[in-house]
Amino acid sequence: MLFMFTPAQARQLAAVADAASKDAYRPVIGAVLFTYEFDKGGRAEVNAIATDSYVLARRRLRLNDLQAVEEEEAPATRHKATGDAPGQVLVPAKEWKVALKEAAKEAKFGEVEFWITPDRKEVKVQVEMGDKLTYRRTLSPIEGQFPDWKKLMPEVWLRDGELALPCLDPTKLVQLASCVSTLPSERGNKPWRIGASAGAGTNGELKPWGFVIPEGVDDPSELTCLVMPVRIP
Repeated sequence: MLFMFTPAQARQLAAVADAASKDAYRPVIGAVLFTYEFDKGGRAEVNAIATDSYVLARRRLRLNDLQAVEEEEAPATRHKATGDAPGQVLVPAKEWKVALKEAAKEAKFGEVEFWITPDRKEVKVQVEMGDKLTYRRTLSPIEGQFPDWKKLMPEVWLRDGELALPCLDPTKLVQLASCVSTLPSERGNKPWRIGASAGAGTNGELKPWGFVIPEGVDDPSELTCLVMPVRIP
């Protein structure tokens, strides 16, 4: 199966690797899970998922008809994906990130080819300029059972037909980070307490998210911040 990504899409997929575990003794969660499936019209949806058991990141891309094709080794054998066979591969996060970032840089305004061999034992990330192969890196998927991420990240969060997840302005989170930066490093690196409404109330009001960093042994101060959600038009 061959997928063709724009450089921007390749960089987006590469970034997911930052959520993977760095623990060498847990190689499965030190990898990125790449999945693909097709709708009835044959259009592909791909996902890249990574987690370290505390943070989970998922990048979903819906591709157009020309971005997913079935092929053997030679480009002449390419034809539109039929949409009959969903699949997945598990690729070590470090290799994943390096390959996709390098390919995106090489492709510039072209395409990054992401080819999964029929036996799924190799993934080839490559860039072609005309008839010339300008970049290729071969990745070796690993075996293992990746966590069931769909149970942690449902497709829709709804309450009474309305999206229940609050929307936070990223500039406000930057302000919050600036407040935390004034704390001693041993405090700023400690877990935060978070309390919040699940979103808009029954009468449509917005409720703030609260972030609390408890006092430390040598620093008997407590930092509390409230961040109000925003409405998306």
